Amino acid sequence: MATATFQPGDVVQLKSGGPLCTVIEVDGFQRTTCVYFNTATGLFETFTTPQACLRGGIGRPELPEDASRLRTTSVAKSSLS
Repeated sequence: MATATFQPGDVVQLKSGGPLCTVIEVDGFQRTTCVYFNTATGLFETFTTPQACLRGGIGRPELPEDASRLRTTSVAKSSLS
């Protein structure tokens, strides 16, 4: 079995074109699951494809220097009386 070319976090693109995608999983059969943002639907989409269909070497996106200021917030549901 060949060693995986891609690893989670790598930015890739289908060789046939399309949006940039982020690898989220690579299985033992050289299938790669990727996620991308679909601008038409406003949703994140995932797909699984053989690694041979992907172009890599695009790199990993770098976080801005002030990324430590980014916080996750939650919104509590309130009941209306």
